Amino acid sequence: MRDRLIGSDIADLMGWNPDDVRRHVLESPALQMFRRLLFTRIVPNLKKLGLLTPRVREAFDRLGILQFEDFDAEAMDRQLGLL
Repeated sequence: MRDRLIGSDIADLMGWNPDDVRRHVLESPALQMFRRLLFTRIVPNLKKLGLLTPRVREAFDRLGILQFEDFDAEAMDRQLGLL
């Protein structure tokens, strides 16, 4: 999922340097925040569904997103007044 958000396909279509686009997307504060918010939803739900297998956990740990496995998105929504 993280790699699909990088935009390599768009870079190719637009004739941009894919390495420059990747670097920009991965270093952009706004896009880093977006990815964090996205994975605060995905990772806990995968855990609830029993899909955080040892292989997936290892991959998520390498990506730095395993930290979200116990994140309570509903509590955050309540805190923000969304529920």
